[in-house]
Formats: sequence, C-alpha cells, structure tokens
Amino acid sequence: FFFNDTATTEIYTEQIVGSVRCVQETGYDKFLTDKKFKEKEAALTRCDPEIDSGYTKADVMEKYSTYFCIHFSHGCCAEGVNCKFYHRVPSIEECLQIDQVKDIFGRSRFASHREDMSGVGSFLNECRTIAVSEFRMPEGNDPLKQMYEILWRHFSVWGNIEDINLLPNKGIAYVRYQHRCMAEFTKESMQSQALDYKEIIDIKWGSDDPNPVNQARKNDENEVMMKTAVEKKKRKKREKKGKDEDKVDLSKFQGYQGLDQAVIPNKDMKLISERKREIEFYCDRMNSILKNIEKADDDTEAKGSEKINPLDFSQANKKSEEEQHSYKTYSVDPYTNNQPLFTK
Repeated sequence: FFFNDTATTEIYTEQIVGSVRCVQETGYDKFLTDKKFKEKEAALTRCDPEIDSGYTKADVMEKYSTYFCIHFSHGCCAEGVNCKFYHRVPSIEECLQIDQVKDIFGRSRFASHREDMSGVGSFLNECRTIAVSEFRMPEGNDPLKQMYEILWRHFSVWGNIEDINLLPNKGIAYVRYQHRCMAEFTKESMQSQALDYKEIIDIKWGSDDPNPVNQARKNDENEVMMKTAVEKKKRKKREKKGKDEDKVDLSKFQGYQGLDQAVIPNKDMKLISERKREIEFYCDRMNSILKNIEKADDDTEAKGSEKINPLDFSQANKKSEEEQHSYKTYSVDPYTNNQPLFTK
C-alpha cells in the first residue's frame, strides 16, 4: 500500500512490526499492556522473636560494638549462630548505644526523609512513629476496639509502644515507640506482612504531628537526645584518653633497672615492683643453675664418669656421699635396679 499521510504510515508501520503501541497518548517505546505500578507481593518469610532469637558470634566476639541483623528481622538469616550481628529484638539499653548517624542495622541515615517517607530515615528528625496502611478492618460489633487489639498484638512484640492512633476514615494507623531504633526494627520486620486477614500492609515513616503541643514536646525530646548523644561522645573520648594515659610502655626501658626513677604518667608502682621482683627471682635462679653446671663439669673432669645433676641444689654445696661415708657403689644402672643406689 502507498500512503501519502506520514502519520498514517507510522501507525501502520508500528502495527506491522509487532505489538500495538500507543504513540499519540503515551509516547514512543510504550506498550498498551505496560503497567504503571508494580503489583505488591507479600513477604515470603516472617520473624518470630520467641522462636528465632538466639546467641550469635556478636554476643561473644563483638559485644556492645555491633548492630542487629536485618535478615533476622525478615526471618530469613541463613548464617544462624555464625552471624556477626545480633539475633534478637533490641532493648532500650541497646537502642541508646546506637550511633546517631546509623540505624539499628548499621546503615547510614540521611539528612532528610525521602519524598514517599520510606527508606532508612533522617538523623535530623528523630522519628519514632510509623504509619501503617492498607490493612483490613475487622467485622463485628466494635471494629475499632478489635483493630486496636490487632495492632497492639502484632506491633508490641518489636518494642515498647507509647501510643496508637487509628484513623479508620483514612485507613491509616500511627504507632509511636519509645525509641526510634524500635521503630526502625518494626518497619523492616512488618513490611509487606499480614495481620489477621491475609492482607499486605505497607509501613512508612509517620509525618509530623500538626498539634502544636505535640510538636513542642517532640522538639524538647529531640533536644534532650542531641545533648545526650554529645555528652556520650565526649565521655567516650575522655575514657579513651584516660586508658591511653594509664598504659605503661615498657618497651622504651632497657631492662628492669631504673623503673622507679622513670617518668611514667599515672604509674602503678605496685605492678612494676612485682614485675621487678619476678625478674630478679628468675635471674638469680638462672645464675644458680649456671654455677651448678660449671661445678658439674669440673667434678666430671675430676671423677671421670660420675655425673651430677646441675638442677639439684642440694648437691651444689655438699661433698659426694661416697667421700663423706666411703660408700660402695653399684656398677649397674640405678634406674633399672631395684636395690638402693648406695650401701655400706
């Protein structure tokens, strides 16, 4: 066929090539069967703290210096006891030890939240509230009371809950925790999970409360947290500096003599004196052994085959039993003979 209209030619050319494309409405390289949004999939695994919690290498090797396992929160950590992260729900004491710029899993936080209020979070906004949506309301005489009970039952296992605000008209429930690390752990653990009716819930960070009273309270709490974090940082620096000063570098001293006169910051002279006495004891013992060896060599040269144990200090300053009592010796090996070594 021959077409004079250029636009008509392009449309028929698209039909001949393959699938029909919507050129005029959606633009080029777009199929009519393309979906704008990806269908939400339910989580394949779920963590049960009562069953899955246990000890890992982090409890033994890196205690108080590591983070929590994000795969454990999803219920699918394949490392088990060999994992280098904690496998348990964080307590309030452990949450207070987390650095301000890191989340509970050790990921770096950002200065601001994402536009869709998902992601890791912001270190400038201590958000402790999560927004739960796409859940199904129960059917019954008092659905609000039942929904509050469902939310409390599913979300209280991940941390200490301070408040639950349910908005049934909007289909959103706001859950506020005692610490932001508990909210971070809950957000990862309950993402795309089901409550009681096999729905797929969505969890994001809660937006700021428009109530001025709550905003003032939140600002005060953030200020207290920032001061606590700064004081904690300073305290760690002071403790580290004090430990460095208490350390005694003995490598610069040549030997054990003169330690009392050395200038040592915050020195522990009791420990140094004990170490000095120990060194002197072993030096005296070594000198005695060397003297016994020399004496044994001289006696061996004088008496021929007679042997003296150099480590036996009782023989160092005594004459032999044969010289004192004129004992008669056996010619057999004393180690294989049942008879006494010397006899009159």
